[in-house]
Amino acid sequence: DTIEKEIRKIFNIPGEKETRLWNKYMSNTFEPLNKPDSTIQDAGLYQGQVLVIEQKNEDGTWPRGPSTPKSPGASNFSALPKISPSLSNNYNMNNRNVKNSNYCLPSYTAYKNYDYSEPGRHNEQPGLCGLSNLGNTCFMNSAIQCLSNTPPLTEYFLNDKYQEELNFDNPLGMRGEIAKSYAELIKQMWSGKYSYVTPRAFKTQVGRFAPQFSGYQQQDCQELLAFLLDGLHEDLNRIRKKPYIQLKDADGRPDKVVAEEAWENHLKRNDSIIVDIFHGLFKSTLVCPECAKISVTFDPFCYLTLPLPMKKERTLEVYLVRMDPLAKPMQYKVVVPKIGNILDLCTALSALSGVAADKMIVTDIYNHRFHRIFGMDENLSSIMERDDIYVFEIAINRTEDTEQVIIPVCLREKCRHTSYSHSGSSLFGQPFLIAVPRNNTEDKLYNLLLLRMCRYVKTCTESEDTEGSLHCCKDHGINGNGPNGIHEEGSPSEMETDEQDDESSQDQELPSENENSQSEDSV
Repeated sequence: DTIEKEIRKIFNIPGEKETRLWNKYMSNTFEPLNKPDSTIQDAGLYQGQVLVIEQKNEDGTWPRGPSTPKSPGASNFSALPKISPSLSNNYNMNNRNVKNSNYCLPSYTAYKNYDYSEPGRHNEQPGLCGLSNLGNTCFMNSAIQCLSNTPPLTEYFLNDKYQEELNFDNPLGMRGEIAKSYAELIKQMWSGKYSYVTPRAFKTQVGRFAPQFSGYQQQDCQELLAFLLDGLHEDLNRIRKKPYIQLKDADGRPDKVVAEEAWENHLKRNDSIIVDIFHGLFKSTLVCPECAKISVTFDPFCYLTLPLPMKKERTLEVYLVRMDPLAKPMQYKVVVPKIGNILDLCTALSALSGVAADKMIVTDIYNHRFHRIFGMDENLSSIMERDDIYVFEIAINRTEDTEQVIIPVCLREKCRHTSYSHSGSSLFGQPFLIAVPRNNTEDKLYNLLLLRMCRYVKTCTESEDTEGSLHCCKDHGINGNGPNGIHEEGSPSEMETDEQDDESSQDQELPSENENSQSEDSV
């Protein structure tokens, strides 16, 4: 009554005019406030909530749009037709801003607690009933649906067995309010008459005894479930007067005897349908660090919180490049630990390929260059799903052999741009690693590079009139238009020039094992 009088004053509505109050708790969703004697908390009103007052027309009708046919299962509150802004007004409890409403209101009937429901055109399957979301109350709906589909508990409420066991005097309970409200909701859901119901009355009762669940903010589902189980247990506790019980130590007795004694003591103070279904005993063993005495206890529990199992492994796709220059890179799918390191990757790949793990170097190739060269102790978390990981087989152990050095080699081709007669070079093909002696000469290094690239190039014979020393092996039919030079049928030659110019990469150094930077050599 107080709220209605205040709103009438704001909108200058005469006292003789008939009005209706509505609670707007979601976009285009309204609920009538038809109990003048109810408190603000009972009505589910909170700070910042929007109220709508509707004034009856002169012709005795209410200002709502024409009714529209609905498809089976459609919501009563969706796609409401618009009406004139002057027909209804909104009142905000927080700042009392007056504004017009562009939505009509559903027709008014004598609503009960759960009458905001959608009757099916045909009989619905009992229990197959949704719960309307009151803002962000999906956490509550999930817990209710979980308990609703617990057959022993639902049958207990549907058969009205709870009425004989309601405990109105339990100081730890809610005077039976939670049990009665939950029972009414379960009966609606299992009546077979509705495709969904709105659990507003149940939420209001929960908010009365657990203020943390008031309002329409998102909450934790497990916390709500724990409160609901505890509330139902205390409201339905068959023990009216709880006796005092002196606990005894195990004293070396068998676990079965101690557990039975603990359960009997628990039932002397706690006995309800919740205990019958959900309660159990948890064994705890404590060992004194000084006297080594072992203490065994069995503690009751209503629920156990367990962590969700997390996947401990991941699958990586890598390419293995063998020392044999004529062998094509081979793709492998390797299962590695999620929190492992590069050594774990090499070990797993070694089991599949037969190549020793200490003869592998793991690299990340991007845009025809080495984006990164990994050390054995680096974490696998630095490798993303879309990275092109190439593992090179080498003839030495790079951590032990100090007489040889591993050089990354990238392929670069000179090209001339037509505009401004600008000359430059661009990367192409697949880079590779080569191990050479530290005291090697330029000619020997050149021959080693030719040997490593024999799949793609050939040396010139004395009878051939050429300007350079390297030629494309067109007769081999080698293609390299795949990712970073991987063979793909029907693609251009592997030595084909990359269209994009990459002048800035000519003098760039690549990472080494110690400094994550290594000089880049070009052919």
